Amino acid sequence: MDYEDYISEALDLVLAWDLPEDTLAQAVNEQAKLMAGMYPDDRGVFIAQEI
Repeated sequence: MDYEDYISEALDLVLAWDLPEDTLAQAVNEQAKLMAGMYPDDRGVFIAQEI
């Protein structure tokens, strides 16, 4: 699953944080990447998950 699939869920979560508008988009993208199991600053590196 791509991080883009988590954008709407991440938006709902991040809006509750009451961040300034200039940081909102970045926070949503980084949160969506975390939810997808990715490092926020690198689209190609996944966090190792034990199954």
